Amino acid sequence: PWIGNISDHFRSKWGRRKPLIALGTPLMAIFLVLFTTPLTSEPSHINILWLAVVYALFFLFYTIAITPYLAMIPEITKTPSERLLVTTLQSIFLITGTFTSVFIIGLMPMKIPFTFGTILIAVLTCIPMLLVIFFVKIPGESVPAKTARPSTISQIREALAFKPFRIYLISIVIFYFGFMMVQNSARYVAVHLFGDAHAYTPMLGLALGVAAVSGVGVYWLGKKIGKKKSMILMSVIFMLLLPFIGLIGKGFMASPKSGYILYALMGIPISILLVVPNSLLADIINLDTEKTGKRREALFFASQALLNKIGNAVSAMAMN
Repeated sequence: PWIGNISDHFRSKWGRRKPLIALGTPLMAIFLVLFTTPLTSEPSHINILWLAVVYALFFLFYTIAITPYLAMIPEITKTPSERLLVTTLQSIFLITGTFTSVFIIGLMPMKIPFTFGTILIAVLTCIPMLLVIFFVKIPGESVPAKTARPSTISQIREALAFKPFRIYLISIVIFYFGFMMVQNSARYVAVHLFGDAHAYTPMLGLALGVAAVSGVGVYWLGKKIGKKKSMILMSVIFMLLLPFIGLIGKGFMASPKSGYILYALMGIPISILLVVPNSLLADIINLDTEKTGKRREALFFASQALLNKIGNAVSAMAMN
C-alpha cells in the first residue's frame, strides 16, 4: 500500500505510473538473476543470508513495477466490458508466460546453464513491461497539482470505508485462499500420496492449462450474466470441488488419474480468479473516484495484493 500511495501521488511529466515501472522492472530482473548466483559454491550460512536479502529486494522491486502497472487498468479503459477484455487477455498472457518460463527451467539441467536460463527469463520479463512504458497511452493524464501526499494509513482507512471494496475484499481473499490451498496441496498430494514428486508440475499445469482455456468462456460468461454472478457461480463450483482434495488417495480416488482429473476440473473455477477480480476492482475504483473525486487506483490494487499474500501464508501454514 505504501508504494501504491506513492504511485497515486507521484508527480512527473511522464505521469504517475511509468517512472515507477521503469525503475522497478530492470532492478527486479537483476535480482532475479542474482537469486540464482550464490556467493559461494558450497552450502553455507552466507548463501542463506545472501538469498534472503536478494529475495526480499526482488519482491520489493517487483511490487514497485507491478503495482502501478495494475493501476493502469481503470485508467486505460472506459467501460466494464473493456476492463473485462483487458483482464482476460492479461490472464491468457500470464499463463502463457508461466508455461514458457517452466519450459525454459525444464531445459536448464539438460541443454543450457542455469544462470543463462534465468537471464533469458529476466530479459523476457522486461520486454513487455518496457513496451508498456513506451507504447501505452493513459488518456487525460497530466502532471497533478503539487499537494502534500496523504499518509498511507489514512488512505487505507478511506478505501476500507468504501463498502463495495470491503465486500469485494472479503470474497476475493476467501477465493484466493482456496486457490492457494489447491496450489500448496498439489505438492503434498504428489509426494505423500502418489509417491512421485515429479507429478506436482503436471498436476498444477493441468489446472492452469484448463484455466487458460476457460478464460475465454469466463469472458463470455461475464458479458452474459455479469461479473458478480460469474464470481458467485464459480465460487460455488470451487466450494464443491475443494473437499475432494481430502479424498485423494482413498477409495474411488486412490489412483493418480483421479488426482489429475480433479486438478483439471479445478482449473474451471480458478479461471475466474485470473480474469474477473482485477476487472471488478477497476469498476469499484471507478465508483470510488466518481464518489470522492480522488484517484488512488494503485492503493486499491496494493491493498488487495497485501491481503492475498496474507491468505497465501495462512494457506501454506494450514497445509503444514
